[in-house]
Amino acid sequence: MNHFDKAVKISLECGDVEMAKKWANKPEDHKIRKKLWMKIAKYLFGYQGKRKNKTNQFSLFYDDKSNDPHTRKVKINEALKILDDSKLKIDDLLPLFPPDEKVQDLKEHLCRCLKDYKDKIEHLKDELDDLSKNAEVLRTQHRKQKHKYITIAPS
Repeated sequence: MNHFDKAVKISLECGDVEMAKKWANKPEDHKIRKKLWMKIAKYLFGYQGKRKNKTNQFSLFYDDKSNDPHTRKVKINEALKILDDSKLKIDDLLPLFPPDEKVQDLKEHLCRCLKDYKDKIEHLKDELDDLSKNAEVLRTQHRKQKHKYITIAPS
């Protein structure tokens, strides 16, 4: 993790987001990969956390001087492209959005995320039903086997 972490950090310090993305995809461990992608997302979103005086030279939200809603929506969509490149979901990125951001601008991504969760739940329900049926078949077979016996005749 340490080398990948350093590689992503240095790439972002140099402003090379594409290189950081390449390094973030290299680890085999899903948790490490997600952590590295979150670093990239924080960089892209200009996330400053609790440190107020830290300034980010690159931010998709805070660079624009105009309050044009169309420009802002384009920047949001640009920032959300990270969802296509990585395994991150919109719920991972929600804390990074500015507090005044409208949910309407995120609607498409939120709906997709909710649909993915719904599909996973349906898949798990189907799997649970199949496993329950298999367990019942095994219980029935076990009950039948309890009452079986073999008589061995002496020779």
